[in-house]
Amino acid sequence: MGSTNASALARVTVAACIAFALFAASVRPALAEAPLGPTPIVPTHLAIPRIGVDSTLDDVGLTDDGSVQSPPEWMVPAWYRRGYEPGADGNAAIIGHLDSTTGPAVFWHLLWLRPGDRVLVDDGTTTLTFVVHAVAAYAFDRSPMGRVYGPSDVPHLNLVTCAGTWSPFAHNYSDRLVVYTVLEGS
Repeated sequence: MGSTNASALARVTVAACIAFALFAASVRPALAEAPLGPTPIVPTHLAIPRIGVDSTLDDVGLTDDGSVQSPPEWMVPAWYRRGYEPGADGNAAIIGHLDSTTGPAVFWHLLWLRPGDRVLVDDGTTTLTFVVHAVAAYAFDRSPMGRVYGPSDVPHLNLVTCAGTWSPFAHNYSDRLVVYTVLEGS
């Protein structure tokens, strides 16, 4: 009778171990796959409540001469796709026109942003909130490209537009305006 009880106990113990192993295996991948921070996104929408921007996003790359392309539409800003994705450690960038041939464009009021204002980007599923921490203007040929588009230890999203005075001869504005933001909670 003792060996029968030991045999039954062994079977129950083995069954319990198998059940626990199956449970642990089903839970472990979910825990291992849980991201430590936000998952970077390929943005398709931009909202800047303070200045009334609520727009889809295009994306841009580089021109033949190596400069960042301008967005194809006046009222639709564009994410720089050759840079960082919003939510990744680094400086993601969104470029928008200041004005058009007929009047103000999507980033006309970008200069109104102040530290603490919110900038939201989403991909249709996930929304990331960035907080403005600085606004700066630079001569168009003196923008700190590394700070605007380069690496960083935390996720940044920088908004870029023209500023200053228009030169009809150069077909360009004298300055670039950059609004620097950081991912909320970073």
